Amino acid sequence: MINIGIYVLTIILPFFNVAEQLMAEEKPSKFNEVQIILYQEGRQNVVDHQDPFFQELLLECEEVFLKADSGYKVVVHKDLISRIKKKLAIEVIYSIVHRTDIPKPLYYTRLLIPLQEKVSNGTVFFAGIYEYELKRDKPDLLPEQDYTYIDQYRALNIVLNTQGIPRLKKILRKMSIELD
Repeated sequence: MINIGIYVLTIILPFFNVAEQLMAEEKPSKFNEVQIILYQEGRQNVVDHQDPFFQELLLECEEVFLKADSGYKVVVHKDLISRIKKKLAIEVIYSIVHRTDIPKPLYYTRLLIPLQEKVSNGTVFFAGIYEYELKRDKPDLLPEQDYTYIDQYRALNIVLNTQGIPRLKKILRKMSIELD
């Protein structure tokens, strides 16, 4: 009886291992759903997911955004975004819409963090829309369905983290990125 049990386990266990491996391959990593672009002097470089600092850089960019302690009263226009991207800046681009509650509920797909500009003191620009605006403009639409709103840097889509971004700059230095 014990020999039959061992025989059955010997046959079944490899199937569990194969199924587990297939399931693991199907789950995309959170970090594969994100692209980080580093802008330097008008050039843009995509940070490789395999870079040893990719995860640390992403988490720090998100923290600067999610721990913002105030809104910013600057009107964002395309020229400002262009100017920022011609200096030193980091842009995080998500393949799916994210939701947060800072300073009020909002949906976003991009973060732009300038590191060399008048507004480089912890300012984070976000492409997205506040929930109340989305509901006012398109009440029957789910936020995930309207990328025309969510994928744009809009007029007042700025938050400020007055703690600044020294940890972010430290990570970039570890990556051998010249900051000044």
